[in-house]
Amino acid sequence: MDASRNRFGELFEILSLSEDSGEFLHQRLYVELREAIATRRVPAGSRLPSSRSFAESLGVSRNTVNAAIQRLVAEGYIKPVEGSGSFVADVQAGHRRDAEVHGKAVAPPVVTRSRTESLAGASAALSQLRYRFGSEPAPFRIGLPAIAEFPIALWRRVVDRSHRKMPTSALADSDPAGLPRLRQAIMGYLRAARGIRCELEQLLITSGSQHALDLVARVTTEPGDTVLMEDPGYIGASGYFRSAGLRVRGLPVDAQGMCVPTKSLRVSPRLIYCTPSSQMPLGIPMTPVRREALLAYAEQQQAWIIEDDYDGEYRYDSRPIAPLFGTARPGHVIYMGTFSKTMFPGLRIGFAILPPELVEAVAVMRFVTSWHPPALEQYALAEFIENGDFARHVLRSRSRYKERAEALFDAGRRWLPQSHAILRPASGLSAVMTAPEQEEHEKLSRKAASVGLELAPLGMFAIERAASPGYLLGFAPFHPDALHRAVRQLGTLL
Repeated sequence: MDASRNRFGELFEILSLSEDSGEFLHQRLYVELREAIATRRVPAGSRLPSSRSFAESLGVSRNTVNAAIQRLVAEGYIKPVEGSGSFVADVQAGHRRDAEVHGKAVAPPVVTRSRTESLAGASAALSQLRYRFGSEPAPFRIGLPAIAEFPIALWRRVVDRSHRKMPTSALADSDPAGLPRLRQAIMGYLRAARGIRCELEQLLITSGSQHALDLVARVTTEPGDTVLMEDPGYIGASGYFRSAGLRVRGLPVDAQGMCVPTKSLRVSPRLIYCTPSSQMPLGIPMTPVRREALLAYAEQQQAWIIEDDYDGEYRYDSRPIAPLFGTARPGHVIYMGTFSKTMFPGLRIGFAILPPELVEAVAVMRFVTSWHPPALEQYALAEFIENGDFARHVLRSRSRYKERAEALFDAGRRWLPQSHAILRPASGLSAVMTAPEQEEHEKLSRKAASVGLELAPLGMFAIERAASPGYLLGFAPFHPDALHRAVRQLGTLL
């Protein structure tokens, strides 16, 4: 056996290029050879066997071998030498020369310490969420609508119809603000259901609430600026603001909603983030007096208010509460909405209604960061709203969730000890369960997880001050019987 075949002998034994692998043979051979050269399993300078010998050793055609070798030659892994054959290139020579010049190996790029620290909270939240991506929701999971009961067959028909009717021009680049037809449809729904009136130019389509936060913060703030928000508050907002280098200050929440700052809070906020229709996570609506005080404070501080109306459609003891935007002084409130709670999170479509002064800047920021929203989903959603399908779905969901909210409340009274109580939810997709001060909340959450229940301690929503003892329990995706079983099981752990 010649030297070249001997050097490749081990590789021939490792390679297994079966015809039924489901992958092109020349692609698999190319990948295996490239890896062998890069990791120096085949040393630099090794002479390749002839294509005939190579093919015979692997049991493949010469065309397969030649196709793989040609790619490796084009990428610099193999160097053909006229009259002598083909040889393995020293692909690490450049790296070694650079290391010799500097006297040490080149260090990889690093993330700055300040950026790492600002992302720490969001990183922890993502770690907790990863295990549940794609899984069936466990009882009490928060933030989810009843996805299993979404009219998916109807939605598929709407998407198919939109795909057939969508003009070819929609396949090209489009308006960063979003499809005008969809924006008109959303405006019509908001006017009828939420009492919101705005101009078409003010409404911009986003990829959800987080995207809207990002766009607005990029335009209105600089790193180091102060953002005020409810404490406890939505961790998606606090996590984003910190990651953007903003200073987050928490404002306490009482029975009237978020407390408006007094003179003792010596800050000059650029943004004030709030959830006035249903405070996240406590579910408390902001009273009219508190709303007026907040608007006056924002005007005095020349600050923008971000109103996140994440689940304003779902109120069970009265009609949905009018948004702050509908009663606001002109130019201070940025209204955010999403279809994640009313339809399904995977849709990734939301919207923002902007004061006239911000319209152009935010549209340009959308253009330079993500260009424009996807076309097909916009056409389909526009038809879904125009046909009345969306409004009917929201109405059915509101009735369904009201029944489940009552079931959760009743189950708490029946199955929980006196030390714990589930508060009757008046809105939203979750309810608060109170707990004793001395309870180890993380420990109970782990015990619940061991039996298939998900408890979210209120402490995870804390901004600056310790949250009240208790948990947030999601109920929207679960039938009343399932909620009773889950609460009964929870009661055995308390």
